[in-house]
Amino acid sequence: MSPERPTTIGHTRSHGLPDSRTGEQYRTRADDLAQPGPQLIEAAALLLDELGQAFGVPEMGQLSRDGRIRRPYWASHGLRGPIVAWAEKNDIEVTDETI
Repeated sequence: MSPERPTTIGHTRSHGLPDSRTGEQYRTRADDLAQPGPQLIEAAALLLDELGQAFGVPEMGQLSRDGRIRRPYWASHGLRGPIVAWAEKNDIEVTDETI
């Protein structure tokens, strides 16, 4: 994978050519997706939303597609504190936005 080419979420087949399941591409290096930061949250939000859609939920609330963590959706099981601390440590914006 070349850093200049967009990263595509999907799989490869037919001689390694990407076959996107989503059609969504990210204009960021694959290395940036492997590190904690807004780019990772953007990609994770897309995957989380698609998982929810498979069960009839149009959009999950925990992550936004613009790389932010939505605090209100992390209230269960005592996860809010650790998630917020992790986000702040990794320069990821935390918002009180709801959908």
